[in-house]
Amino acid sequence: YKRIKNWPELAATVNQLTKLQANYPKVWDYQAWNLAFNVAAEFDDYRHRYRWVIRGFEYYLEGMKYNEHDASLQNRYAFSVNQKIGRSDERKQFRRMFKEDDDFHGSRPLAERDNWLYARQWYQEAENMVDERGATFRGEAPVIFRSHAAMCLMYYAEYLELDGVFGQAARQAWKSAGDAWDEFGRRDIPT
Repeated sequence: YKRIKNWPELAATVNQLTKLQANYPKVWDYQAWNLAFNVAAEFDDYRHRYRWVIRGFEYYLEGMKYNEHDASLQNRYAFSVNQKIGRSDERKQFRRMFKEDDDFHGSRPLAERDNWLYARQWYQEAENMVDERGATFRGEAPVIFRSHAAMCLMYYAEYLELDGVFGQAARQAWKSAGDAWDEFGRRDIPT
């Protein structure tokens, strides 16, 4: 359906696949990634691309409901938000649209809608699942898995300045990033 650009049938098929394999995180990850990265790229208008990116993100969120004992979807979701909103060719438009997307964020305060801060919360959720709820996580070395949240704060500070925000706000963002990196450096991480 993707090859022939039949988007309604593609969406219906993806829904069927995820229902058949609801407790298999890789199915959700593949389909969410496919929608956010591959299908979105098929559209010329960045607004249409953004809608498909969000559709992919919503698949991650739906898949998390069925896979409560595996932290990989939270981790991959956060990574996807970082890459697609913060690093894509359309990052300037996507970052603005992501902040303004009331349908996606609901009541989340505007100050917390930056993609780097949002992704950080999901990386932290993945860590909390492993630490506090005994969830499993495979696919990355523990030192990398636990570095993502601190790195998000560094990227947040960097992108504030790229967006033209300087002064006290930028200094505070860099201080928070430095504090998080120091905390990461003091943490015992098995390797």
